[in-house]
Amino acid sequence: MIKILEVNPNTNDAMSFYRGRGPLQQLKKSYPNEIDWYPMGGGMNYNWDFLGIFDLVFLLRPFDQSHVNLMLACKQYGIPTWIDYDDLLTDVPQENPAFTTYNTPAAKKNIAEILDLATVITFSTEHLRQEMGKDVLEKSFTIQNAHNPKLLRNPVPFKPHKKVVWRGSKTHERDLQQFESQIRDVMRLSQHKHPGEWLIEFMGMNPIGITDYADAIYSPYMDKNTYFRYLSEIEGSISIVPLSHRKTELNFNKSKSNIAWLEATYAGMVSLAPNWPEWRKPGIINYIDDLDFKEKLTAMIEGKYDLESLHKLSWQYICSELTLEKTNQQRLSVIRLSQKPG
Repeated sequence: MIKILEVNPNTNDAMSFYRGRGPLQQLKKSYPNEIDWYPMGGGMNYNWDFLGIFDLVFLLRPFDQSHVNLMLACKQYGIPTWIDYDDLLTDVPQENPAFTTYNTPAAKKNIAEILDLATVITFSTEHLRQEMGKDVLEKSFTIQNAHNPKLLRNPVPFKPHKKVVWRGSKTHERDLQQFESQIRDVMRLSQHKHPGEWLIEFMGMNPIGITDYADAIYSPYMDKNTYFRYLSEIEGSISIVPLSHRKTELNFNKSKSNIAWLEATYAGMVSLAPNWPEWRKPGIINYIDDLDFKEKLTAMIEGKYDLESLHKLSWQYICSELTLEKTNQQRLSVIRLSQKPG
């Protein structure tokens, strides 16, 4: 039995759902004779009498001194550590709200030490692994985010609803700004040509440069239970993923995972997303720049793509290749590897 201690800054957020508490809970259920899992709870405990209970310590997106101290204690007591990242925390754009947290000499030093101390490291995309894990490739692995059908049980079939959907948060403000005029122009033209039909909905942030000039719906931030339920009811057909191609943000954005596509497909929508490796998946319509984004969004609205067939391709691929059961087999291999003598 491998006893795993989970160190997780927010067990209820999206990263925990896809890469922390969600996968760990399922691992314990799927492999009850091999995996046991315990949450850290409370504050950090570096003491031998507590840490000695465990065979492996898992840390989700560690970056501060307390994480370093915990990993140093684990090294001292011979306890393997497994760390996981989903964002390029070593190159956060200045306009991103997380910049002030991660772009400090202390945070950068901590992350470098954490990467060095870790027994095994997992990343959500290969680009992220090659960038953030470039000095530790020999002990790092790519495990993609995946759909969990045991928790998300109500996938929505495609229907030709007249709605475009964007989901995100304040962290994507610069992304939307780059595509603001294109989205606004496409929606205004489609609403002029088809009065009372096409709408756009923004979930999580209200970009007034678009919503003040086109018929739109704004849905504020929702807790995870409400959010996943709302996805099943949103009645959209097109999901847009406008990610900035600006030089200062390109590396960070190319490291991002395709959770937006997973969730959009679950909600019955077809995604328009960047032409980057992470997003070149069956059923996704890829754009190369903001002009191409505008042309392809227009074509999707005008019925020039068979959206129903594209949605089917995406959903079939996800159910075949990107389920949590399948990616957890990779996690199990990483866990077993961590237990081998170094």
